Amino acid sequence: MIEIILQDRRLNHETRAGYDRRGHLFEVIEADTPLLEKFFYELRHLVYVVERRVDYDKDRALNHMEMDEYDDHAMKFLICYKPLHLFLGGCRIILAKKSLPHFGLPTVGLAKSLGDHLSKKQLLKTGEVSRFLFADDRTRLCLEHMQKTEQDRCDIKGLVEQKILTLMSCCMAAYLAHGLDYLIFSLQPSLIRMVQSKGVPLTLIDEEVEYFGKNKVAILDCQKTLKNLEKENPFFFEFLMSVNRG
Repeated sequence: MIEIILQDRRLNHETRAGYDRRGHLFEVIEADTPLLEKFFYELRHLVYVVERRVDYDKDRALNHMEMDEYDDHAMKFLICYKPLHLFLGGCRIILAKKSLPHFGLPTVGLAKSLGDHLSKKQLLKTGEVSRFLFADDRTRLCLEHMQKTEQDRCDIKGLVEQKILTLMSCCMAAYLAHGLDYLIFSLQPSLIRMVQSKGVPLTLIDEEVEYFGKNKVAILDCQKTLKNLEKENPFFFEFLMSVNRG
């Protein structure tokens, strides 16, 4: 289990010796059982089919679960708001599979210029960030609950940053579990900028892909990222290392 924390933003670098993970409001749970996978697929249906009204084939949304051909070679994660025991978001990391076209990584098939940056050998040690989502209605429920019960330690702006902390925690878990060298992102430009703002070095591909809207494609070098964060953003680095130490 990986846990993330809503930071108390009143503390500055001089008074905080690291990330205190007691009293966490959020946790990230790997969906590695049939029941947790079911929760993840149902959450995806809620976000993509109900909230965003994406026009899926009926077979893709059978039984109110959104699934596809990449799920069988992917790590899946659920984000839980602990006070309400509520799953409000999720993420998956698709793992490369040698026997599949484009190594089973959808963005490799969409962004042709990725081959200019990563060789076939490197792609086999690459994961793709996918299905990174937060349900709108459930997020509002969490915000309302936090405003009522956590006034003395809650900064609503800080909740937005949890998207980055959560995303990077999932990436770190996949990196450690499968010895990945690289991760591919296909995300909205605003989220790419948020990742970069935390000191995460990304190699941007000069190509956009159409996937639920126009997305930018970026490559994350896992080892380079850890070294850069340790130097440029030590608190974020300590957070990532601590949540993945359990």
